[in-house]
Amino acid sequence: MRVAEKVAIVTGGLSGIGAGVAARLARDGMIVVAADISTQSMELDRTLGIHPFHVDVADHDSVASLVRAVMATCGRVDCLVHCAGVGRVLPFLETPLGTFDLVLKTNLHGNFSVGQACARVMAAAGHGAIVNIGSVSGLRGNAVRAAYGASKGAIVTLTEVMAVELAEHGVRAASAQPSSRKLEHQRCAAVASAAGGFCRDPKNKELFLDQGLRRSQLD
Repeated sequence: MRVAEKVAIVTGGLSGIGAGVAARLARDGMIVVAADISTQSMELDRTLGIHPFHVDVADHDSVASLVRAVMATCGRVDCLVHCAGVGRVLPFLETPLGTFDLVLKTNLHGNFSVGQACARVMAAAGHGAIVNIGSVSGLRGNAVRAAYGASKGAIVTLTEVMAVELAEHGVRAASAQPSSRKLEHQRCAAVASAAGGFCRDPKNKELFLDQGLRRSQLD
């Protein structure tokens, strides 16, 4: 399949790492749906490039509407890069339960909801690639990151489960853990390059990541 025939969804695709990934996939010749809470656009077409589309990843109905719209317009979802998320910088002893719930609902529940909806479409088609953006805060304990770190650590494990279960359906899944030690543009470039390569090549079973990012090996 030519890259130009592929359709990618990038959540959080209008800012930060998500915007970098969306731009990279668009340069590779994909139709890119930049699903983001910051836009009100609900219009899609089949032209190459980046198409903003409103989604609230913490809202299951909003996620379902996104995938329905992409399938109705493009007829396929070949790649998902899930970048959408929120963070709160608070000491563990000062983190309210409501804040903890908000971060987990957006980051973890959102990852599950979007990943499941896209994976069902991909599994039916017999191919697809999913990249979930985690964080080094999900690999080790960092101060003032109780909610954020818990959500990102769970995403690492969730992605590993997805990789194991979806392999038989021809769907690959991996996670990337950007390091806060890198400058924003460096993180964007490294993740965009790794995610782009993973999404482009159906034989690719690994994310080859820059220093400061975790390398995920899939079985």
